[in-house]
Amino acid sequence: MFDVYVKQSAVEKAEEYFLRLASQRLEGMGLLIGVNCEHNGSRFVMVNEFMTTDTTSTAVSVRFPPSAFEKLSQQLKGKLGESVVVGWCHSHPSYGCFLSSTDVSTQRKFFNEDFHVAAVFDPLRKEEFSGKSAVMSKRFYRLNGNGYAEVSFAVIK
Repeated sequence: MFDVYVKQSAVEKAEEYFLRLASQRLEGMGLLIGVNCEHNGSRFVMVNEFMTTDTTSTAVSVRFPPSAFEKLSQQLKGKLGESVVVGWCHSHPSYGCFLSSTDVSTQRKFFNEDFHVAAVFDPLRKEEFSGKSAVMSKRFYRLNGNGYAEVSFAVIK
């Protein structure tokens, strides 16, 4: 069993967004919308959607300006149902997938529920999985004591 299941449509939306910004050498960021689940005593997160809006970014930083939260709130209206914000996702164009000290601080401050995850995509690095063609590098993480740990994930249709 995986720790995180992500709908392919959410991954594709995030990848397109991160690739567009990477062409300008900018980081991107968005929210992961989904469900905190339990099955046979195992807990996992199901990510159904990637959602973003305006950001202020550079090659090594990204944040939502205050006006972004109203826009995100409008996007969420009527979409949530049983879904919640299960984490956040951002890019590290050409820097690899990891959580910086700033990322860990963001996770602790805004995404500190035990089910919250952080995802990092590197739109300029590709990886091969199980002999398939190369895909954008991506990793998922959870807070772990004073640091963080990588968690397993699967992309599903």
